[in-house]
Amino acid sequence: MNQRNTWLTLTDEELFRSCSMQAFKASGHGGQKVNKTSSAVRLIHEPTKLETISSETRSQHENRHHALKKLRMKIALEIRSDDITGIDNFEIGMSNPRYPLFAALLLDELHRYAFRLAESAKSLGLSTGQLVRLLERDPELWQKVNAGRKANGLRPLISN
Repeated sequence: MNQRNTWLTLTDEELFRSCSMQAFKASGHGGQKVNKTSSAVRLIHEPTKLETISSETRSQHENRHHALKKLRMKIALEIRSDDITGIDNFEIGMSNPRYPLFAALLLDELHRYAFRLAESAKSLGLSTGQLVRLLERDPELWQKVNAGRKANGLRPLISN
């Protein structure tokens, strides 16, 4: 298994050990409670230098959890692998802990075929419509695919 896939399958604690964390006081809405505690969290994944920030809650522990979740998705969106790894389940929902790995493998396949949908879908055993529907449900994934298509001289996908 390549390193990216390993990172995506680690537990939160295991992934956290490969990060440096900075806690800071969040700015913005929140009334009297804002800027009282250092509850916002910045995680930097040391092997990739990818960074995520979370300040959604007043709990540093919860923000750390949110930042790790964002980090997994960022790793999935940004780190490509040339390994050919099949996708065994296309019914993975976005709330499934394995979703970032699924998104990474889907992007690997699209990248392998220069973001051409017909070839990618055929390789995955899907119709082009099925592939588009998988991509449409995740705005970050959709945006990443359109950036890849643009970089390869293809027209962007249009959402239904």
